[in-house]
Amino acid sequence: MDQYLVERKDDMKPESLRKLQQTKTKMLAFFDTGTELRKITVQQATDWRQFLKVLKLSEAAIKTHSGNAKTIVNEAVKRRLIEDNPFASLRSGPTPSRYSRYVTPEDSERMIDACPDTEWKLLFGLARYTGLRIPSKSQLLTWEDVDFERARLTVRSPKTERHAGHERRIVPITPKLMTLLQDRFAEAEEGQQHLVTIRGKGAVIRKFQAIWSRAGVEPWKRLWQTLRQSCEQEWAMEGVPQFAVSLWMGHSMTVSGRHYANSVPDELFAKIAGLGDGAESSAHHNAHMKLHETAGNGQKQKRASGEAGSPKSSVGVNFPEISGISANHEKWSRGESKPRPVTVSKPLLRV
Repeated sequence: MDQYLVERKDDMKPESLRKLQQTKTKMLAFFDTGTELRKITVQQATDWRQFLKVLKLSEAAIKTHSGNAKTIVNEAVKRRLIEDNPFASLRSGPTPSRYSRYVTPEDSERMIDACPDTEWKLLFGLARYTGLRIPSKSQLLTWEDVDFERARLTVRSPKTERHAGHERRIVPITPKLMTLLQDRFAEAEEGQQHLVTIRGKGAVIRKFQAIWSRAGVEPWKRLWQTLRQSCEQEWAMEGVPQFAVSLWMGHSMTVSGRHYANSVPDELFAKIAGLGDGAESSAHHNAHMKLHETAGNGQKQKRASGEAGSPKSSVGVNFPEISGISANHEKWSRGESKPRPVTVSKPLLRV
């Protein structure tokens, strides 16, 4: 395991290497350091995954460590140090989130207004209006990445830069984000290259707790991920083709459907139902009331004329000749799955 981590040091990003190191620590907390890989059984690998649950790790974290263990040990299989990977059957992979909070444009505006300065406003805008991953992508942005004339932003991706065509992506700058960029640029100090310099996690959460309070907006879980998800959902609601949305977000359409576009906001239901604004809502309500009035008036007219639905009506009085026709019932035998048609002679009905 040590040898594998040392060899991956040059071709792996520090964050990815750190996660592999964490998995190694979790494995050595369960297996003895002198244990030979060839002697680890499938049952022991399963017991190790159960051990992670005892440590009260989330299912997402357990899947991550299981996947890392498979990756590490599979390298030993490739080098023919062992024949089989005992961790191969462990359940791993990303865990789709079921959290479906949608941060509406109105709440987003209130949050931006409540931010203390232009840098905080821009940081929020980058997450909500371009779906950037914060802080891994935002901290790399420089003013050279901003194309004010064509309203485009170049986002570099260190995680996928080793793959041809995935070194960077271009995302559109919406009018709201353009305003935030211009305000931030106007206040930026001479020689300052980066758009935002805000770092940290705990301090950011505490700052946003104050912003939520000033804005009067209900706090949401997964601070940046929820804003990223809301951005993708809003683009989809505006009718942007999904292939373009996925390219701007920096993931495949499959990942898009699994993690980001896997729920329908209430706003989209209201939009399709014509309840989006006051005029449409009023028209919908008026049509609904008119329908009830029409139904009510028709029922009154029926009762007044003694038609069906009124206690005074006489069902069938206008059809004496039909009521006098004797029915000729033909029964099908159980053995016939497709009975032969039977011609029945009956008097002609007179209209």
